[in-house]
Amino acid sequence: MKIRQLAEHKLKKTIKLLAGAIALLVILIVPAGYYYIQHQNLSVTLQHTADIAADDISVYIFKNPDTWSYQEARLIGFLEKHINTNKRQVLLISQQHAVHIITGEIPEKTIRLVRHANVSDGVNIVAQVQIQASLQPVIINTVLTFIFSLFLGLMIYAILYFWPLKALKHAMLQLNEAHHKLEIEIHEKQALLQKAEKLSQKLHDMAMYDALTGLSNRVLFNDRLSHAIETAKRRKEEFALLFIDLDRFKTINDSFGHDIGDKVLQMVAQRLKNLVRKEDTVARLSGDEFTILMMKLNYAQDAPLLSEKILKSLSEPMLIDDHRLYVSSSIGISLYPKDDIEAENLLKFADAAMYKAKREGRNNFQFYTAEMPE
Repeated sequence: MKIRQLAEHKLKKTIKLLAGAIALLVILIVPAGYYYIQHQNLSVTLQHTADIAADDISVYIFKNPDTWSYQEARLIGFLEKHINTNKRQVLLISQQHAVHIITGEIPEKTIRLVRHANVSDGVNIVAQVQIQASLQPVIINTVLTFIFSLFLGLMIYAILYFWPLKALKHAMLQLNEAHHKLEIEIHEKQALLQKAEKLSQKLHDMAMYDALTGLSNRVLFNDRLSHAIETAKRRKEEFALLFIDLDRFKTINDSFGHDIGDKVLQMVAQRLKNLVRKEDTVARLSGDEFTILMMKLNYAQDAPLLSEKILKSLSEPMLIDDHRLYVSSSIGISLYPKDDIEAENLLKFADAAMYKAKREGRNNFQFYTAEMPE
């Protein structure tokens, strides 16, 4: 917003300077041009008149070489013939023949324009004709023209300044409206994008996580298991896969209903998550079957210790809707790479070990051995 306001201020300033410069040029150039043209026209006219008067007198002198200087009345007639305004004065000057004739009047202390032409007797220059004219009418008209150009310049300034400003204001208003609409559109698109991202995340969660417990589902667990095999193979590490099945969970569903059964599964999931490390994975495969990927076994007793903690934690009573419930579990364990290096076999072997634990009376854990039926 500040950048747009700064640009608008600079544009207004530029328009003002341009309008002022053009108006000033009009105010100065129009009267100056008028004065120049009028001065040139008057100068040409005076010079032409002086040339004609000099030619007429030169012809007369050629015909009367001895007496012309005494014919003042005749000479004055030649001069007056070329005066058509009281703002002009014509002189005939001859130092050689002591002739100095003036016709017409121009007030003293008047700015005047003078042009002259030589008079000859056919051989020599014997006199000079000077014609003078007052510049007062030209100056007065120039002042009037200046006043006119002043008003014209102010009008041009107003047109060049205020009309573009009005157009600029209208353009800025449209720009602001467009910017506001664009912001609304961007906001709407961002909102739609956020909804799409949330929906995408929700779909991802539905595809990868169990809706009831929030644990990884079978799809995500299989992906984590494949990744764990690759990592352990590259780092030459070991990991354990624990297959956990709740003992007699069907009895709880049949006795208290599926709502209570679901809450039991949620509590089991929470207790399992509290027992594992950050790098481990807890998943619910289906029903009352859970799995744990215990990464990076540092010691041989790591898996048995975790299994004992699970058995102890799940055997503690659960208070759900005024019901005190007891749950136990059977756990089967397979080890990578001791038992196998394939994901499918590791899961199958852990499941076989879990059934061995159930056959041993439940509420215990068993490691997979080659003697177990698959």
